[in-house]
Amino acid sequence: MTTERFSFTGTAGTNHYLAIFNAAGQVFDWLDSTFKALSSATTKATVGTEQADLGGTSKSAYIKDVDLSLLNSTSTPAKFRCDWYTDANATTRVSETEQFTVVSSTIAGLSSEETTKLTAVHSATTTAISELTGVPSATPTMSQILMWLLMIFRNKSRVTNNQMSIYNDAGTSIATQSIEETSTEFIRNKAS
Repeated sequence: MTTERFSFTGTAGTNHYLAIFNAAGQVFDWLDSTFKALSSATTKATVGTEQADLGGTSKSAYIKDVDLSLLNSTSTPAKFRCDWYTDANATTRVSETEQFTVVSSTIAGLSSEETTKLTAVHSATTTAISELTGVPSATPTMSQILMWLLMIFRNKSRVTNNQMSIYNDAGTSIATQSIEETSTEFIRNKAS
């Protein structure tokens, strides 16, 4: 299942509804996942989830994740547009129209390289990172950098007059740094 997140910034504390239309002007009926004439659809728009305080003063972001295979799972490109409304009947539009094409359950228009990169970014931001067991190399991955910083700021650390120790979540020391002090400088040496 490939999902796409649609978003809109609107007035905080209100409901905003997403409606999707095909090229023939039919609306996606969220009740039975089919396209119908606007007058025939039961659920013309679906409510977005409010992400409070993400839109600025008195504004919120509203998001809705959509399974693109419900729109078009074939290899023939299909064009769609979406709008945000203040009501479930899709009568009061509050957004600019967003147009997009779906091919084989994915948004078209991205190269395979761009799709691969977006998939990697999504995976990197949604996959848990394992705790480090030692000091990262001089050329760490982004995950290692983030975990190193998290461990330094989150976990226990101990500083004596000549050494700093960094611990993992279980309380085991994973790295030390020697500390030197001269009459004019405080030096924290490379972690090992």
